[in-house]
Amino acid sequence: MSDQGNPDPTTMATDPTPSTTGPSARRRSLFKANGVPRSPREARASRIALDARERKRKREQLIMGKRFRSHFEDYEESDSEAEHEATPTEIQEINRGLAGSDEQVAKALKLLSARLVSPSAALEKFILAGECVPHLMRLIHSPNPEIQLQATWCLTNIAAGSEALCHKVLDAVPYLIQSLNPLNPDLADQAGWCLGNIAAEGPAFREHLVANGVVTPLVDLLTTSPNSQLTQTACFALSNLARNPGAPMQQLFDAGICGRLVKHLSQHESQDVASEVFWVLTYLTAGELQYAHRLVEQDVIPHLVAQLDKFADQGSAAIPLIRTLGNLSAIDDATTSRLLDHPEIIQQLLYWVAKSPARTVKKESLWVLSNITAGTKAHVNKVLKQDGAAVLTEVMSHDSYDLRREVSLGKREKLTGKMIRWVL
Repeated sequence: MSDQGNPDPTTMATDPTPSTTGPSARRRSLFKANGVPRSPREARASRIALDARERKRKREQLIMGKRFRSHFEDYEESDSEAEHEATPTEIQEINRGLAGSDEQVAKALKLLSARLVSPSAALEKFILAGECVPHLMRLIHSPNPEIQLQATWCLTNIAAGSEALCHKVLDAVPYLIQSLNPLNPDLADQAGWCLGNIAAEGPAFREHLVANGVVTPLVDLLTTSPNSQLTQTACFALSNLARNPGAPMQQLFDAGICGRLVKHLSQHESQDVASEVFWVLTYLTAGELQYAHRLVEQDVIPHLVAQLDKFADQGSAAIPLIRTLGNLSAIDDATTSRLLDHPEIIQQLLYWVAKSPARTVKKESLWVLSNITAGTKAHVNKVLKQDGAAVLTEVMSHDSYDLRREVSLGKREKLTGKMIRWVL
């Protein structure tokens, strides 16, 4: 699973010009050509269908670790559609506009960025074999800052597509890395988002980014940016860069990622920032043990503990925090002991198991508990002292198979017979 998750790591952002109103993007095929529903019932049914599709798309993005940026006008949720699949006529209009005046270019880029969220076959062909990417490669060097930003926006949504589409963006990587300048936070945010989408595509793409020198500029954004949105985007890109295989762990730690992530947890009040930091930590702790140990030695555990209350009732937003705790508990018994020096960890895990309405949160919490109870007798006793047996027995008695299976994993290896009886 990717892992961003995104926070939520998979949410779609708005236009470069901030917009605080407007509905989710909807595809024109669900409506009449003029965008006006024939009846309120039809409009409602169409919105329900679109919402279901949007949830499915977000789940797929969570798995891919990619994020589109949605683009829609400010308008009341009534009878018009802001986004739909590009028609051949629109593609011709985009192609002409990209070669026109600044005003025509800006209009074409805005239309293109919207249509890229759900690209038609004709639009994909235009990107893969037409003049789209050459136009964008020229426009990202425009002296007009708005055109520069919008062109980078389009590259971001191209990179969020298929592997073939993402590959078309690779020539822009040196420019994107050069744009990671906190003095221009809007452009740096957009460039970081695009780089994050590229990194999510796979090991070969990550290697290409590393070879072009992406690591240090991305990590530096964690220090130099006072902009929380830019920090979140940098973490999104870094979490995808830290995926195995092909994660440049040594370079990331040499660039100082460890201390900077811990500092954000200790100083930043934003839950959105913390959630993105957790996703980076999830991947860093899932790699080679030496790097997980370095995080432990930087006192990451107390800073994770300090976040438990904030995420206690945040649903799936807590998943990367729980996974980080699970990865740390799997390192060795000594690290598990350091975790259990903070009794609130067990308290919170048991709370999530017993009370969370989010099934994934329950399952992830049970996995961490199974890691802990597979440790020493002292570890098992610390779970028992916090009424862990009652909570786990309740799961075994009433929950579904996959949750019961997570509990039963706790019987492995070093569990006492007493605990085995309680969890089976």
